[in-house]
Amino acid sequence: MSAGKVYVIQSGESYYYKIGLAKDPYSQRIKNLQTGNPYRLYLRKTHDVKDMRVAEDILHRRYFQLRGIGEWFLFDPNHWLTPARVEELYFYIDNQLDLDMRAFEQIQMLLKEDYT
Repeated sequence: MSAGKVYVIQSGESYYYKIGLAKDPYSQRIKNLQTGNPYRLYLRKTHDVKDMRVAEDILHRRYFQLRGIGEWFLFDPNHWLTPARVEELYFYIDNQLDLDMRAFEQIQMLLKEDYT
């Protein structure tokens, strides 16, 4: 378990957002991503979590239908097939992510009890 932050970075003024994890997304992470990106990157949201990998996995699975390449997701409210607003992602992170992480931990503990 590794505490840190999950973050949301926007690519330019587009509808593409990266959902990722980092100990400190403010410094090196954005610089590293900016090097390979032709658009200005904007850190839009961070959230402290007890386990970065679990939090990132929950978010990636929740928004899998919006996934582009790698960890970039298309939150386009006008998309003909999968309209989505990034505000829903922010709301989920602020109001539900920690609850889902606790539920995941409880399931993991139950599974360990069943197999020991």
